[in-house]
Amino acid sequence: MVPTERSRSLSRLPAYSDSLTMQNGNSQSNTASSIGSTNKNLGQLRGRRSLECQDSRSSTDTGKCEESLNKYNSSLTELPATKSQDSFNPLLRRHGGSKRNSLLRWCQIRTQGYKNIDITNFSSSWADGLAFCAVYHTYLPSHIPYSTLTPENKKENLSLAFKTGETVGIAQTLTVEEMLRAGGPDWQRVLSYVESMYRHFEM
Repeated sequence: MVPTERSRSLSRLPAYSDSLTMQNGNSQSNTASSIGSTNKNLGQLRGRRSLECQDSRSSTDTGKCEESLNKYNSSLTELPATKSQDSFNPLLRRHGGSKRNSLLRWCQIRTQGYKNIDITNFSSSWADGLAFCAVYHTYLPSHIPYSTLTPENKKENLSLAFKTGETVGIAQTLTVEEMLRAGGPDWQRVLSYVESMYRHFEM
């Protein structure tokens, strides 16, 4: 009877290996779920960090671009007016109208009182060279013996004027030949040369 009852009692006890298996199973399950949860949280954190970095990098790049553009625009607005615009503005305000008419008026005023001078255009009025010589004489009287010049000596007048201009750095963009051609010189080329004279002495 004793051995039998003892056997029955022992048979009712759970097997040691089963207990260990269950404990290990629970432990492994809990550990796996814990690790999975941890990995999930880390993944979420990494993803969030990555997005933050991307956003930060994107906003930084955008900020740098905007800052660069702002500096560039500021530099453009702060640029001083060009010498040409700056110096022609008083002339335009004084005489009104276009640059062509303002330069024509400037020449008329500079040569007022000079003999044999009647500047009404930028073509025939300059053909004999006296208008060039008169303008130069107002700035460089020692270079131009104006009282000895005559309208008939066109080549000499033109050569003297162009050489005088070159001595002070004004390029000779006109030739004696084109100034003496039939029908008169090209008014645009004469205007360009006169403008270079104005720039040299007035700007």
